Amino acid sequence: MKIQISTLDNTGDARGLAFTAPSHALDFVGGIADIHFASVSPGTVRGNHYHLHKRQAVILFPGAAWSLHWDEGEGTPVQGNSFDGSRAVMVLISPAVHLRCATMERIPCGWRCVRLSLTIPTTLWREK
Repeated sequence: MKIQISTLDNTGDARGLAFTAPSHALDFVGGIADIHFASVSPGTVRGNHYHLHKRQAVILFPGAAWSLHWDEGEGTPVQGNSFDGSRAVMVLISPAVHLRCATMERIPCGWRCVRLSLTIPTTLWREK
């Protein structure tokens, strides 16, 4: 399987949310080369490209409803899943998986993500 989706438990308290990247996510990435923080503005899309030599563990925090769409390479069907935004979700992404995330509600700070990735400096962008 080139993509794995799981939810993360909120271990926070009255001060706010808290999530930990599970050890299997760190093992999947194989060493962290960068940590990236991003958000998706209402009605916009993040991703819509693939990395030829990069494994990623993307953690999406609770927020607005959102959708995830991907294919596993040239000529493979597009797959998708929708999320109501009530829980944190972790997505493990193998190299060459074309991925895009979109917010489904027009509220500020649609979803927030932290991306842990092992980077080899070859990135290809595939146009839709």
